[in-house]
Amino acid sequence: MSSPIICGSLCAYLTIFLLSVDTRMVSIRRFEQFVMFAKVWILCFGFTLAFGSMFSKTWRVHSIFTNIRRDKKAIKDSKLYLIVACLLAMDGAVLLLWALISPFRLSLAERGQFREENMLIIPELEHCESSHSVVFQLVFAITKGLLMLFGCFLAWETRAVNVPALNDSKYIGIAVYAIVVMCAVGLALALILQDHLNEAFGLISIFIIFGTTLTLCLVFVPKIVELWKTPKNACEQQKHQRKGMMKSVVGGRNSLINSKRSAGGTTTTKTHSTTTQEGLHRQLSLISPEEMLRRSGLLEVENLRLHQTLVEKSNQLKELLEKVKELAEQLGEIEDEKILIEEKQQQQKNIKKSPIHLGIPQEEERRQ
Repeated sequence: MSSPIICGSLCAYLTIFLLSVDTRMVSIRRFEQFVMFAKVWILCFGFTLAFGSMFSKTWRVHSIFTNIRRDKKAIKDSKLYLIVACLLAMDGAVLLLWALISPFRLSLAERGQFREENMLIIPELEHCESSHSVVFQLVFAITKGLLMLFGCFLAWETRAVNVPALNDSKYIGIAVYAIVVMCAVGLALALILQDHLNEAFGLISIFIIFGTTLTLCLVFVPKIVELWKTPKNACEQQKHQRKGMMKSVVGGRNSLINSKRSAGGTTTTKTHSTTTQEGLHRQLSLISPEEMLRRSGLLEVENLRLHQTLVEKSNQLKELLEKVKELAEQLGEIEDEKILIEEKQQQQKNIKKSPIHLGIPQEEERRQ
């Protein structure tokens, strides 16, 4: 998910060049139809791409460390791209409504006149105006503010993650704080310096460049430093270690089987155990302290997840035992009812078969 962050930052940088375009470079018609809309659309999409991708990555980390189900499906990058696409679609819908309901128009404002060398000079200021721009700006401010709050919430929830490659909570918090401050100050200065275009353009450009560069540095520089600190052959060492462990396991099994089959298998198992121990010591000596710390952090996270899973499974087992007890009680009640019904039926059969019920006393009375 690093590519969308870089693309969003490039869109923010591109907005600076679009802000410098005026009717001296393009025609008035193209300026109204393309340049005015491109400024807003590209800046909005760039913001959503950068921070939407950043927060979607943090959401995946949050879901991994909070959802303790072992049978859950992995969150792939395609799902994160879909989330970013939904955010872009929302921005596109709002921008399209803005363009249809209240399109941008070019307005010219004269700033007095003065003479210079027998010439009358009338300065004009070009402004992009829209009749309902305040409403749509409030909509974007609310949506982007909610997005930033959600990112801060995810950063706070993932602050206890011990894996350096996954824990970006501190840097995300700094980036959000810096962007919010610069947006507030930049908007205030843009409103104050409406009649001073050069000064307003310079300050807004500085804020965009500084905020975008700071975000990129906070996201990528810690990862670059982490890669630089790790040894270059760390991946190769891990591969060799995995192969060595597999060979040792396979060799250990084969040696145990051979020891059972042959009488002299004790010596082979001893030699194999010594060789495997020596191999493990060699592999541990090749691992750097930073790699050991990283692996210990991963083991702590995995142990925490396994403990949470064990607690959840034990609770589920208790619930199942209670349900089994309830079912056993219900079965006992049903069996008791069946026994009572069978006893009643047997009594009725005995009553039908008795001589009193068959009318034998009447025959004896007739004989008398």
